[in-house]
Amino acid sequence: MVNSLLASVIDPTSCYLDCLIVPKPFYHRIGFTRAFDERLEPLQRMNCPNGYRIQPLKTLTTTVNFPSTLTPPATIDNDKNTLNATAVTSITYVQGRPTEVVLGGVKMGNKFPPSRLQAASCLSRARMGLDFLKIVPQYYRPQLFPSTSGPCTYATLKDTVGRETRVVKTAIKEALGGWVDNDGDDFELH
Repeated sequence: MVNSLLASVIDPTSCYLDCLIVPKPFYHRIGFTRAFDERLEPLQRMNCPNGYRIQPLKTLTTTVNFPSTLTPPATIDNDKNTLNATAVTSITYVQGRPTEVVLGGVKMGNKFPPSRLQAASCLSRARMGLDFLKIVPQYYRPQLFPSTSGPCTYATLKDTVGRETRVVKTAIKEALGGWVDNDGDDFELH
């Protein structure tokens, strides 16, 4: 599912993954079936807002060897008989922008909230909100920038633009349970 900002300028029906490709050593059929099929089963009966749908994700495996620098270290939890692997580092390339290295969700060399939003990762909430304000559809402007209020915050932007997305996200959170919301959406977008 695309985030609420993108869903207002990109047709959400065109943004669904058909499959997920996983290196064979990291694939655990029971775990993937539970995560992508069983836990989302209650959503199959949901009446989704326009442009949204529940689409099962097919998991494919590959025997292609990934470079060790891109493969997270795997650990085995003997108590649960499970394999744990999490990639905390990623390299992000967006055409027209500098390549970024993200470590644990934070662009290398930055902290959240950044002192300058322009320095934040292009994948961060702060940067997406700032970039969205440059292209915000005209019919949202009176709600985002009423003459009596101060500057627009990310929380205001998300609340105004993301009503349909919120319906879907709420249903998914209820189906999955234990979802932790992001804090700190009240930062100003300059």
